[in-house]
Amino acid sequence: MTFFAQRANLLVYQGLPFSQVFRFDEPDPTAPQYTQPLDLTGYTLVGQVEAQPKVKAYGIDILADPPAPGLYVLALVYMGVTYTMEIEVLPGETAKELQEKILKALKNLDLPLSACAPSCADAWHIVAAWYWPGVEWSLDIVSQPDDDLDIDVQQENIPLLEFAEAAVVDGDYTKVTLTLTSEQTAGLPMAGDGPLRWRLVAVNDINPQDVKLLVCGLLMVART
Repeated sequence: MTFFAQRANLLVYQGLPFSQVFRFDEPDPTAPQYTQPLDLTGYTLVGQVEAQPKVKAYGIDILADPPAPGLYVLALVYMGVTYTMEIEVLPGETAKELQEKILKALKNLDLPLSACAPSCADAWHIVAAWYWPGVEWSLDIVSQPDDDLDIDVQQENIPLLEFAEAAVVDGDYTKVTLTLTSEQTAGLPMAGDGPLRWRLVAVNDINPQDVKLLVCGLLMVART
């Protein structure tokens, strides 16, 4: 992820339309002492409002005992980096042994990740969660010899709503306008629930792991 320096806190009035303009530039590659409008060609703008962050967690279920022998390949993606885990199950090995191998593979990544079984007697399930709330990461099955392994999101950060975005080049800057309708702001929780988070990113149309974080901050909701 590419980070830009802007941070802004927004004030939205419940039931009223909202609009905010931001301007972005970047160094001119032909003359670094100058700037040019931020080039967003090949990127899609995504502006989102989110509630207080949660810890994102996955559940890993082993569906057969014994599981099919062969190679189980998992992929964990964090900050645009893919960590691949290859786990071999030998003929006759049990679900408990596969569970232990998955736990060991996750631990060997040396990431701030907690992975454990719900209980010592549970040989069929693993819960993997990041240590800190608000961190975006993913865990998926790349390949397996049969359908004996399943991975599902158990808890994640779901956006409350999305801004409408419009971008135009305006002189030396790229001007981005974010808007919310009165219907959208009417559905936002009041300030007593704590400030909301918001962010604007640009996602590469070909490689969704290539993300530019343009601006982020807190969003406060007030009564009209």
